[in-house]
Amino acid sequence: RRLKMDSLLEQQRQYHEEIERLVRGASDVQAQRFPTPRHKINGDHHVRRMLDRVAECSDKLTKIYTDKDGRRQREMDSITGSDMAAFYSRIDSIKSFHSKYPNEIAGPMQLDLVPKPKSAAGPATGANAESKSKDKEDQGTLYPDYVDFSGEEGHGRFLDLHSQHDQFVNLKGVERSEYIQYLNTFDRLFEFPCANKTHNQYSRYLQSLVQYLTDFFSRAYPLKSVEAVLAPGLKDFETRWAAGTFTGWEGHTPPSTEAEAIDLAQYQSAQALEALGAERLKSGLKALGLKCGGTAAQRAERLFSTKGKTVDQLDKALFAKKKKPASNGTGDVADPCKPVALLEAQVYRLAEVLTDQRAATIENVQRKQARTADEIDEEDENDEIVELDDDDDEDEIPSAQRGNVVVDWEGKPIPYWLYRLHGLSKVYNCEICGNFPYRGPKAFQQHFTEWRHAHGMRCLGIPNTKHFVNITKIDDANHLWAKMQSNKGTEVFDQDNEEEYEDSMGNVVSKKVYLDLQRQG
Repeated sequence: RRLKMDSLLEQQRQYHEEIERLVRGASDVQAQRFPTPRHKINGDHHVRRMLDRVAECSDKLTKIYTDKDGRRQREMDSITGSDMAAFYSRIDSIKSFHSKYPNEIAGPMQLDLVPKPKSAAGPATGANAESKSKDKEDQGTLYPDYVDFSGEEGHGRFLDLHSQHDQFVNLKGVERSEYIQYLNTFDRLFEFPCANKTHNQYSRYLQSLVQYLTDFFSRAYPLKSVEAVLAPGLKDFETRWAAGTFTGWEGHTPPSTEAEAIDLAQYQSAQALEALGAERLKSGLKALGLKCGGTAAQRAERLFSTKGKTVDQLDKALFAKKKKPASNGTGDVADPCKPVALLEAQVYRLAEVLTDQRAATIENVQRKQARTADEIDEEDENDEIVELDDDDDEDEIPSAQRGNVVVDWEGKPIPYWLYRLHGLSKVYNCEICGNFPYRGPKAFQQHFTEWRHAHGMRCLGIPNTKHFVNITKIDDANHLWAKMQSNKGTEVFDQDNEEEYEDSMGNVVSKKVYLDLQRQG
């Protein structure tokens, strides 16, 4: 009601003010530091809503400035000059409105989309000290969860392709593979033979994969446009498809509208026609305008029944209903394989832009496979407190130490004497873990029982036992494992030489000596 009562010029001013405040608020949100990836995504979605509101206000301003009904011009003419009639008419309308709605509150702008300003920081004493200690915990909780992520997705950090993996392993001609292998190869669609790509099941699988990847991208990157990201890939696809060089479809030929007739005088039976193949028979039936469905034998019998007859002598039930061929809008016959190839091009492009999430997903799956259920639950509980960076800790460090601060193996600042005591100045690299660095002997010794080292040993085909503690080189581990395998045969218990006996005097001797002494009495 407020905007209806306001003049058109006042509505115009309000829209301009709202746009200015929303743009400023979006800038403040973008400059804010968020403690977790979850809060960062929520902040981006908040900015997205603000930008949508800016676009809405801009559309309304465009309509006002266009002034198709001439209302704005009439209002401009009414306030020009020295005539006070318009002024008093405006006052009367305001009084009339407030007398009709005495308890009406001025309608605020979209203030719920503008971030709340932070209060000025005062001395950290008393209650202020408690509020300052909680400020870090409350940072980033200003915005709600605008979108939902599954547990596997980790609030936009990982992909959840379990459903697509189930569809993939049920495709025709596909060997069953593990989920970790599927994550590495789900975009290698060019390895499929073209004959298997014509099935509806493969097309439905691609549609499901593209739908998930686009949905995940829009949720994880709300400030980016999916259409803008896909545009370069689609443009390249059209160029390469027209040239016949698109990956995985190099030998594909588009369908032709011309049907070639078959000379039936050369064939004496339907069985002889059947040897031509179903596709060739289909082309011959199309040339006569007949139905071309059924098996190769049925097509051959239908075509052979027309031998020696004119078109007027044929049974009308044999003729197919006339219909326009599918067209792509340019007059050419539409290629049924092109939509499938287009879906593949979208998968290639989306897999490229989601490379970071894909690599993180593979690492996360490997880590979970090497951990127990209790460790997985503990990690899920700690996911909420993982910070994006350590810049927030600078407020807790005295200014004199910020330039030369030392941290422990967890990245927390510690005194310099404790840093030297734990030997954190020494960095140990483990080749089995992919040359991953470990700071300090404590972290180095502990990593031999952690998931990263266990996964590296499993990739080498070596069990992660106590024999390989302190082994960091791949060659050393392989050499020790080969030596253990070669010594396995010599470590078998030799009963004749190693079995021991104890006599009545308590003397322990070998079996051979005991038997000799027993014979001697």
